[in-house]
Amino acid sequence: MMKKLVISSLLVSTVALGGFGMSVSAAPTTNGKASFTDKDAHTHVVKPQTLEAIKDVTGGQAPDGSVAESGAVRLMYAPTFDFGINQISTIDADYAVKMNSVQPITWTENIETKPSTWTHKNTQTGDPAKDAAAYDIPQFVQVSDISGIDTTNWNVTVKQDTAFTNGTGADAKTLKAGTTIDIYGQTLTTTSETAVANLAAGMTMDASGKASIPIGKDVGGLKVLGRKDSTAASATTGTITSNVFKKEYGEADYSSTKTATSTEDFRYNNDVKLHVPAQKITKDVTYSTTLTWAVTIGE
Repeated sequence: MMKKLVISSLLVSTVALGGFGMSVSAAPTTNGKASFTDKDAHTHVVKPQTLEAIKDVTGGQAPDGSVAESGAVRLMYAPTFDFGINQISTIDADYAVKMNSVQPITWTENIETKPSTWTHKNTQTGDPAKDAAAYDIPQFVQVSDISGIDTTNWNVTVKQDTAFTNGTGADAKTLKAGTTIDIYGQTLTTTSETAVANLAAGMTMDASGKASIPIGKDVGGLKVLGRKDSTAASATTGTITSNVFKKEYGEADYSSTKTATSTEDFRYNNDVKLHVPAQKITKDVTYSTTLTWAVTIGE
């Protein structure tokens, strides 16, 4: 019993010495820091409402992934409008547009270079059992903002350079005035955690519920997407903003399993239509035009 008491006493003494007889030095500290630049910054097209990287396979995306840019605000994706083959009508008619086709891709970063470089890798392998198949999706326009400035204001516009025409000179055949590309639906999306309604604005629809793309090289374009305002609360820097030309677009409705691209069974977007007034039309020829997209900084 005496031996146990002695041990207990020694333990108490040791604690007392640690509390009053020794000083504890402050823990050492070091610094961490990082800075960021918009120079050579990387960004890529994503499926609206997701961060899934995609590549257009219908001609809507420029090869370098950036259709146009103004500083560090980039118009990453602008769509094509293929209205297909249609029956000639003796009355005014509206023809829906084919959906665009996109394909999932992966990106690889080379971190040994400064700044690091990125390359995309096609996920198609040639083996149908392994391929991430291309799929149809409604037309959309997409902007990335890597400006690093809260007040950077931007807008995207589009105009149709000329009327739909086949041929040139005296042999040219042109769809008459009143033939327009009309957009009836839109869904804004963002990769930000902030609600998109607080960040961006889309098209202004007319009284009939549509927005028509203006025609002429010298006319002002239709605003299809832009910052809500230039306040810090609506900052889009570090985000990707899209406007899908479809009412109530939901990304889950479009995928390699649900809307796989087919060369025989085309899918159409009924919220984008070509309005064609009754007129003389030549069969079995293709009428075409050019659309000019622009991204601008400022009001």
